[in-house]
Formats: sequence, structure tokens, C-alpha cells
Amino acid sequence: MLKAANCWGLALVAFALGLGGHALGAEAGETVAMVHVEVAAGRLTLVAREAPLDEVLRQIAGAAGVEITIRGSLTTRVTRSMEGVPLDEAIEELTRGYSVGFVYGGLGEPRSLQEVWLIESGLEVEGGPDVQPATPDRPSRLSAVRALGSRGDAAAAAELARIVTQDPDPIVRHQAIGALEAFRGEAAAEALTAAVQDDEVAVRTRAVYALRRVAGERAVPALAGVLLGDPSPAVRQAAARALGLLGGEQALAVLQHATLDPDESVRHEVAQVLAGLKRKLSVAR
Repeated sequence: MLKAANCWGLALVAFALGLGGHALGAEAGETVAMVHVEVAAGRLTLVAREAPLDEVLRQIAGAAGVEITIRGSLTTRVTRSMEGVPLDEAIEELTRGYSVGFVYGGLGEPRSLQEVWLIESGLEVEGGPDVQPATPDRPSRLSAVRALGSRGDAAAAAELARIVTQDPDPIVRHQAIGALEAFRGEAAAEALTAAVQDDEVAVRTRAVYALRRVAGERAVPALAGVLLGDPSPAVRQAAARALGLLGGEQALAVLQHATLDPDESVRHEVAQVLAGLKRKLSVAR
């Protein structure tokens, strides 16, 4: 996962890496990898030469303040230049050959890109079946999800709930969760409660955070089940963070049970969340 805090105004990042084990610029004629990134007002300016795709995306994530989740290997080297291209269009162009999904924040226009999810075609994902190459109708289904998310009415929420629980494509389900978390109501809460048991780790993780936002304290029982029973340490960590953000005595009791988690990274996360939650509760008393 490539994650960075939100950035304001213009962000500029550049790097150069010597290839073939030589120092940077050590010999004349040496091939040098380089990427120069600017992001302003949601548009990307890029100059890249023989730069690893994962590094290009890391620079874009940092400059744009978006989260990029990658499943698989991005070994391609990029030599491209772009100027003032909308961020989502630029990322889609750079990642041709990969399955890509976008998650936008807020309702209506302009939309704010918050997250990008990339899956290597044919990759076997944890806890689920092989992710197949993009089907011809995936772009139209993703467009439909974005349109539903911009409507904000009960019928749109019901359709997004159906997509979250029934669509066969994990990228579409993942993006539908991002759209659904802008809604409130029982249909959204029920769909997200079901989604925390999705086959795909990234979908479950997204659902954990969305459920906390949509259902509030009502999400504690479902999040407790995730924290104490999900097979993925990453998802259990997400549940611990979500419970810590919810706070309250019920969340505190669940987190205390999780201090015996078999995974060290989860125990560490739980300990940090517990420390913060106990401080908040002590101030409130």
C-alpha cells in the first residue's frame, strides 16, 4: 500500500537512481532512471525515464495525497511525459494491463480522488479466487457505481448495497463500498456488515472502515467479530483501528480480548489503540 497525507497546492518530487550497480552519473552513457511529478488542482504533470512503475506511483501518491493499493508485481519501467492530465486518467493510462479501480470522496461534482486499487491480472489473491483480467463490461459497471454514488437517494443506496454484496468483481465491490459509505441508513449498514466477510482482503479492509463511518456504535459487534476472527492480520489491524475510533466501553472490552492475538503486528496495533482509547476515556470521566 502506498499512502500519504493530504497535500495542498503544488507538490513536486523528483528522484534519480543509478542502474546496474553504478553510482548515480558515474559513467558517461549510463542509463539513469528518473521521475519528476507535479500535481496541482487534480491534474498530473509527469516526466519519467526508465522509472519503475511502482516508484512512479509512489511519487504520485505522495504528491496527490491519495492512497494507492497494489496487489501483485509492478516491474514495468516507464518512459512517459504528461502535462496537466486529470489524475485518474493519467493513472489509468500508466497502468494499462492491470485491473484498476478508483474511489472518490464526496457527492456530486467535482469528485475528489481518494484511493486507487490496482490488481495484476490473473493474480491469486489471499482468501479468494484468481482475479481475472478485466472484462469488457467492468468500465461500464465502475461508471455506474460512480453515478450511483453521486445521486445520494435511497434507490441509489439500495443498488450500491446490492453491488457490494453480489457483484462478482472485487474491484467493483471495492469501489461500491467507497460510494456507499457516503450514505446512511439500514441498507448501507447491512451491506457493509456483510462485506466485512468478503473473500478479498482489500474489500474486507475497506468495508471495516466504511462500516464504522456508516453505522457508528452499532458496528461494534461486527467489528468485534472481525478483530477476533478474521484470518488476515491486516484486516484485524483495520478492525482494531476502527474500534479505537469508535471508542466507548464496549469497544475497549473487545480490544482487551485482542491483546492475545497470535500475530505480533496485530498485538502491537491493539496495544497502541488501547493506549489512546484509555487516555480518551480517562479524560471523559
